[in-house]
Amino acid sequence: MATSYELFKSPDPSSFYRDLNSTTTVDGFNPIRRAGQRERHRVSVPVEDRARNLYYAIVAVDGAGNAGRASNVRQAYMPAPEEYNR
Repeated sequence: MATSYELFKSPDPSSFYRDLNSTTTVDGFNPIRRAGQRERHRVSVPVEDRARNLYYAIVAVDGAGNAGRASNVRQAYMPAPEEYNR
């Protein structure tokens, strides 16, 4: 049973399966719902990650610290904020 989750990001979706250590940890958090139920978790996207495609994956970790495989790989694009001259 998962006692925590780790969220990772990478510009290359295959890196989650090839070498998770080559990806970047975004956040770690504890589940608030039972297994099989939908979870929501909000993260901030740093300015340097905007205006580019990134992939995110989640890894479940059990109480003994054993990590599962990356799952739920999703592509995301956050546009850069527009600048206005006044």
